[in-house]
Amino acid sequence: MVFRSETLLAIGAHPDDIELGCRGTISAASTAGKKVIAVFRTRGEKSGDPKIRESESKEALRILGVRDVFFGDFPDHFIIPFYLLLNFTPKTTIPPISPTRPMTKTSVVAIWVSA
Repeated sequence: MVFRSETLLAIGAHPDDIELGCRGTISAASTAGKKVIAVFRTRGEKSGDPKIRESESKEALRILGVRDVFFGDFPDHFIIPFYLLLNFTPKTTIPPISPTRPMTKTSVVAIWVSA
């Protein structure tokens, strides 16, 4: 896989969306020495204990080589298009291939940023 920049920003709606939806790209980027940042918009409180969900996501992402993981405070199932949260123009976006849930469909994305 060819990487055009040094940093990948992965955005997901809930804890587990990024590691399930982008794991191949994340693993390849980390293995190639690229910096990967994971940002979850919610803490996933409607689908379980948020502390457990955060912990599990951090561990899964650690295994994939991600060291920077952030969780937002948007209410679970409150959708704001991801591009409204960004204040830069991405080099490349990689949308989800076949998400099964509407909120996940609008959120899981990998973005190559300049670094």
